[in-house]
Amino acid sequence: MRAYEVKAMDDDELLGRRFGATQADARTKRDELMEKFSIKKSACTIEEVEIPTAKADLLEFINGHMEEADAFEEE
Repeated sequence: MRAYEVKAMDDDELLGRRFGATQADARTKRDELMEKFSIKKSACTIEEVEIPTAKADLLEFINGHMEEADAFEEE
């Protein structure tokens, strides 16, 4: 399944991450992150990602992102 990952960055620090189903949805999510963190558009990226749909692969994908979020919270 194709989706769009939106990341808000401050230098090398990840401030937030969202996923959108369409490019338009991703732009809306980007705008929300820009407002939330008071950052410029250039501090956000939108990247197309493939999200697996098979149960085991999907859980691996989700858990991988949760591990990154856990590491982010520990900092």
